[in-house]
Amino acid sequence: MSENQVLLPLIALLPLLAAGAGLLLRRAPAAVSALLGVLSLIASAGMALAVNAGLEQAGGQSSWMIRWISGYSTNVRSVPPIPLAMQVDYLQLLFILTTCLIGVAVLLYAIRERRDDKRAGQFHALLTFFCGSMLLFLVSDTLILLYIAWELMGLAGYLLIRHRGTPEANRAARQAFWTTRATDFGLLFAIFIFMFGLSRYNVNWVRLSQIDFSGLSLQFRAAMMDAVNQDMITMVDAQARMHNLLHDVSLLLGIAALLALFAVIGKAAQLPLSFWLADAMVAPAPVSALLHSATLVAAGPLLASRILPGCSLLPGSEGFGTANLYTTPLAAAVLLGGLTLLVGAISASCQRQPKKLLAWSTVSQLGLCLLGSGVLAMEAARFQLLGHALFKAALFLGVGIIAARWHESNTEHAAEHEPGFDELRGTGNPPLLFWLGLLPAVLSLAGLVGMAGFFGKDQILSALMSRGSQSVDGVSLATAMPSMPAFWQAGTLLLLASIPFTAAYCARLLHGLWPAAPGNVDADHETDNAAPGWGLPAAITVVLALAGSIGLAAFWPAYRVYFEGRAANLAWAGNLEPLATGLSLLLLAVGAVTGWNIAGGRLSGLATPMLTGVATAFREGLYLKQFLTGLVGGVGEFLAILAGISDIRLLDWLATRSGAAGRGLATAAGWLDLHFLDGIRWWCCEIWWALRRLHGRYWQNGQIQNYMFILLLGAVLICIVVAIPLNETLRLIIDSYLGRYN
Repeated sequence: MSENQVLLPLIALLPLLAAGAGLLLRRAPAAVSALLGVLSLIASAGMALAVNAGLEQAGGQSSWMIRWISGYSTNVRSVPPIPLAMQVDYLQLLFILTTCLIGVAVLLYAIRERRDDKRAGQFHALLTFFCGSMLLFLVSDTLILLYIAWELMGLAGYLLIRHRGTPEANRAARQAFWTTRATDFGLLFAIFIFMFGLSRYNVNWVRLSQIDFSGLSLQFRAAMMDAVNQDMITMVDAQARMHNLLHDVSLLLGIAALLALFAVIGKAAQLPLSFWLADAMVAPAPVSALLHSATLVAAGPLLASRILPGCSLLPGSEGFGTANLYTTPLAAAVLLGGLTLLVGAISASCQRQPKKLLAWSTVSQLGLCLLGSGVLAMEAARFQLLGHALFKAALFLGVGIIAARWHESNTEHAAEHEPGFDELRGTGNPPLLFWLGLLPAVLSLAGLVGMAGFFGKDQILSALMSRGSQSVDGVSLATAMPSMPAFWQAGTLLLLASIPFTAAYCARLLHGLWPAAPGNVDADHETDNAAPGWGLPAAITVVLALAGSIGLAAFWPAYRVYFEGRAANLAWAGNLEPLATGLSLLLLAVGAVTGWNIAGGRLSGLATPMLTGVATAFREGLYLKQFLTGLVGGVGEFLAILAGISDIRLLDWLATRSGAAGRGLATAAGWLDLHFLDGIRWWCCEIWWALRRLHGRYWQNGQIQNYMFILLLGAVLICIVVAIPLNETLRLIIDSYLGRYN
């Protein structure tokens, strides 16, 4: 094991230790806890760079593994040994560096934003814990360890969302916690299937890197060909057995992938559970920046991009058919991702608060990443997720600065009140230079050509339009997956329909944050009296905005050259990139112009009661929270009524009908008590009375010789009881000793 491999556990361990130290140092200044977090994340980034330096020599992957849980095997079942394993590749190192960068930026921002918070030290420690949990998720290869990191992120999110302690914050935290916990069982059951569900085929996947249906199918094919070459079976029988075997394994892995996808739906706030993420905006701005960028919700699409391809089998030309495979997980990812992308974009364009708009845009962008995984454009989806983390963190921090300056100038509002676009208008907030600094991040979010947000979306769109005509080893994807072309076409329409709405809400955001001219600033809401000290947070925000838009876009050619064609020999995106780019630009321009005019009130005359009602419905997330709350409450009420009916109609009937038998048993018990138990009790009392009389008359009479006789008698009895076994033991020892020399 090389020195660089030893660094892998330290990448996640240092921030977790720093978080623990920050929680223990409650009497220390809050900046100490933040400084511990910053230093630990910088150290983790440095170790990630050190691992990256030796990654090429290690074949593109670096792993660390020790023994953890021993396995066993019996006639009934066998449990494989489970190692404590960590593994990273180039892409995971990119996410590690991104998480560290955003974590450092958020902690430095939080020092200024939480300077009047009495629990700021605890807040900074929890932010560090949040980042450490995500780093543990990124380096984990053992499935059980990955699930632990998955749950730690949920716990950290809950503690941070409820930090303000208001009833609304507590309610949002509980909603986020229980929504994600309810779906996390899907990942747990999927892990059980990976570890134990394939035992009948002598396959136990205890590590994430082992999940590879294509590699498993090659092993099955090799075994079948060996049997054919040894004349154990014919080629026809081998093909039939292979077809049935692949179908069974595909069905089992498809169920596991669906369970994992169920966990992703909750964690990434996909439809129909997208409401919790918008309600979580009651948390402070640093929490929102981490929650929406590099932690928690980003873990869902990242997990989907790693599990869905491993559970999918592409066609091959080895002589064994793979048609009619179980493709439901891919179809579900395409449909759910596309619907979430569109609904999230429309909901974001209808919002009246900047943070709510950004929250629904996160829901939409995560749907795009899930859509990319469903169309097997995993690397494009991961690049989109990488860019989204950077520019979305910048946007949340920027909106947080604007809202904080507004609060410092309008002290009559509560700290948890989130100002809307109407309240920010005419306040001179933000300054023009800061608005220009946020502009690249918004353009990247909209998917403008040349920005980081464009490349991933464009590749996913091109893949959707090309997959139906692509082939792998001469076998068409449309033939091997006959149900998927319809879903790819539906995904294409959903993605195209979402582009103008994405541009519209980006235009609305820019218009709502547009700084007023100096002569048009409302004197009652002027921000000149805002407290100073926002220079460093503003600089950090602008740096993140530039890195997530222009900087990452410059990295795109190298990213594409390295990852192109690595995913199961699939072409990167097909041959329809020019058409996809042209359609994207046209729809982007239409949406941007429409959104800017609507935000400016120029199209208010077109509003009708029906359009207003539709906009209200999307602003409330299609009332999914109310529907699911009523559904769960209705089911609970039905179960309560059913239990009441069972109690009255069933249990009472049984009690009435069994009354005669109960009376008979009571009569029998009374007779036994009177004639048997009372007799035994009387004889025991008589014997006890006689023994007490004998004891008092003959033993306790004050004569010492009687006492000495009793003592001697007891000693003799003890010697007899002890000496006989002791003598036997000594005899065995002596015989064993003498026999050794005989």
